[in-house]
Amino acid sequence: MTLLKVEDLSIAFGKVKAVQSIRFHIEAGESVGIVGESGSGKTATIHALTGLSESTAISGRALFEGEDLLSKTEKELQKIRGKKIGLMFQDPMTSLNPTMKIGDQIAEGPLYHSLISKKEARAEAIQWLRLVGVPDAAMRIDQYPIQLSGGTRQRVTLAIAAACHPSLLIADEPTTALDVTVQAQILDLLKQMQERLMMSLLIITHDISVVSHLCDRVIVMHAGRIVEQGLVSEVLTSPRHPYTQMLLSARKQFRGALV
Repeated sequence: MTLLKVEDLSIAFGKVKAVQSIRFHIEAGESVGIVGESGSGKTATIHALTGLSESTAISGRALFEGEDLLSKTEKELQKIRGKKIGLMFQDPMTSLNPTMKIGDQIAEGPLYHSLISKKEARAEAIQWLRLVGVPDAAMRIDQYPIQLSGGTRQRVTLAIAAACHPSLLIADEPTTALDVTVQAQILDLLKQMQERLMMSLLIITHDISVVSHLCDRVIVMHAGRIVEQGLVSEVLTSPRHPYTQMLLSARKQFRGALV
């Protein structure tokens, strides 16, 4: 079953065309990665789909569970964000509220959407911290983001994104600024959470290694357009577009430089 179907999505900021007539889909339970360099239109795309874009020039359709996200009001989108579409933002240090305890931030979404009661909130938040692998969850629940390591903050953002059991979880650069070991842990955790909650994943990244580790299909974006898409096993082994070939070549050169 198709969960999300994007048709002819275009986004402009003034005279700058950030995204130009792109099409893609995500099936229920599927992992899809959008890969491309900074400025390729990846984040602009997900911001448009979730109503977080600052652009007033957005056209096309984005059918999520049969309803067009682009035609909905902000009030209607508030009922979808968090509850049906979970968002894991790029930098946990800026996406997490520095003035709120992490337990309160995890419980905020389920409370807003009336999925749990205030009495259940603390126990629910502790359970989510345990599920994402945060040790001493009962103690950590009362800590603030500044008291946590980068890897732990990223685990908290995942708990927040997943706390309402969404149908789709969107993760924007989920491994940015993390060391290699922690990156692998976060990617494994994302996969585990997807299987546990039976949700779809949309991963936004510039790192092809993330896509190869986590995704079923890959969408390659360049200069606001989709230049190639298909199964990860096919695109990453037999890329057709010169830009995809360049990305893979750069990855090989980087690996060679580390040897």
